[in-house]
Amino acid sequence: MPSMPSSYTYKAIHVIPRYFCEVELNSTRHQIEDMKRDILYMSQFAPGGRDSVSWPIGVPEPYKPKNRFDVIRWDYFTETHIFFQDDFTNVKELIGGDKLDIQDIIKVSMEKLNEKHDNKFLYSYLINGYRRFDPQRGMEYVLDLALEDTSLTPQEENIDGNYKNKIVEKRVFLVRPLGEVEVVPMPYVTESTRIYLVLPVVASDADSWGLFLETYSALQAKSEDSLALILIFMYEQLPKAGENDVFSVLKSMVGFYNDKNENGVKTSTISFATNRTYVPEFRIIDLVSEHLSDDALILTCTMGMQLNQEMLNRVRINTVAGWQVFFPVGFWQFKPNLVYDKKPYPTEIEFNSKAGHYDVLSYEHGSFYNSDYKAARHSLTASQLANCDVYEMFVKHGNIHLFRAVEPEFKHFYMQLECMPSSPTALYERCMERKSLNLATRAQLAKRIFQYKAKQNSADNAHGQH
Repeated sequence: MPSMPSSYTYKAIHVIPRYFCEVELNSTRHQIEDMKRDILYMSQFAPGGRDSVSWPIGVPEPYKPKNRFDVIRWDYFTETHIFFQDDFTNVKELIGGDKLDIQDIIKVSMEKLNEKHDNKFLYSYLINGYRRFDPQRGMEYVLDLALEDTSLTPQEENIDGNYKNKIVEKRVFLVRPLGEVEVVPMPYVTESTRIYLVLPVVASDADSWGLFLETYSALQAKSEDSLALILIFMYEQLPKAGENDVFSVLKSMVGFYNDKNENGVKTSTISFATNRTYVPEFRIIDLVSEHLSDDALILTCTMGMQLNQEMLNRVRINTVAGWQVFFPVGFWQFKPNLVYDKKPYPTEIEFNSKAGHYDVLSYEHGSFYNSDYKAARHSLTASQLANCDVYEMFVKHGNIHLFRAVEPEFKHFYMQLECMPSSPTALYERCMERKSLNLATRAQLAKRIFQYKAKQNSADNAHGQH
């Protein structure tokens, strides 16, 4: 029998690669220092001289705004919260990647300060923190740190050794540069792939049925069989024979458009009973997935979305079988009666910050191939699937790239969101947050509150006079 490797062999297996990695790392650091010296030397011959060199050396200079609308906003943060991160939130708890980011820059700041000042500082607390993302440089930080100076003797502090005199304040500037831009190779796709639009429908969507079907029918007539619609009727309870069908009008409309489009792909329908409880998203997709081939391209939809050819082409290009799924961030319309003062309200979605916003918390619209869905679906347990949506399912699956980006061609009419308390806590809280953010801007909501109070006061005054 061959002898077992000794502990020295195991040690050599780890020590030798580590040695060569350290040699390579030191060589790279020396090259960086040499490049910095070269940049400083050459700068004296350039316009502006040494003063023209940006900090850090080798990193592009800060972005210069052309007008007041281009100014990049600084976000203020503490060790626990971040303030005014966007136009819709005043304060938000630091969690996840944001918290790890702040902890990391504080750690780096202390390492650099102690490296420069002979390890005489101990971290006490963060006084102020500011950060902004510069598209030319990366993430920039300004930190005001409270530090304990351990080099002071009791006599230098003061007579009674007051601890407060040991605390010094230091302001540090940090930059997390952008990495090298890398072109990711993507498989070739065409714009002729058939898209299966999966549309769950509830009775409260009745006002939007006509517009959606009319738009879909017009697109399908021009698409040469590259579109197919699957309607899933979400009944609270399936109607019995002779009972009134809440979807009877919609079913007659589907029949009308199917007869009108004789040579196109017929719209198919599926009935499903929710029993007035929360239904996980994957169960809805399962109803469709089992009837489609593995190479079918699925796009999950909602009744209020505005269909157009540009958006559908973007779905075809950005969804790649076995490689990538696409979850666009659409522009959602605010509630019209809060945004507009007079009727009639515009029939088209106005694309501006007063009429709507990009709903970054919306994940119900996604495109993926059936084969990729099945692979992700079967990689998770039933309990894991019950507590997440399809987007999170692909995230947990982890074997396919998720492309999530703002899509200007994807617009959505205002929709009253129904948040079910029986849904998973994270999904319910996200739904409630979306419900408040989708109403209007702060200024528009404040205006309506002032108008309501003024109207109420005038009514009270009139009642008092009588």
